[in-house]
Amino acid sequence: MRITDYSELSNKSFQIFEYWIYSNQIKNEIEITQEMINEIQIGIDYFQLNETNPNLFDLLINKFNNQN
Repeated sequence: MRITDYSELSNKSFQIFEYWIYSNQIKNEIEITQEMINEIQIGIDYFQLNETNPNLFDLLINKFNNQN
């Protein structure tokens, strides 16, 4: 068994990763903050998700901009 410890991600940010990996979507009820975007940008590099389609980072930025 392999365990990955990535304690730099908050629980909400990790939930975004988990949901997105399985559904390619971001839950509507999650409010995106600048801190979450920063955490997830680091996590995208860590988990090597830069070339995914749809691009998680782009989706987060769009959702963040539409919230404000």
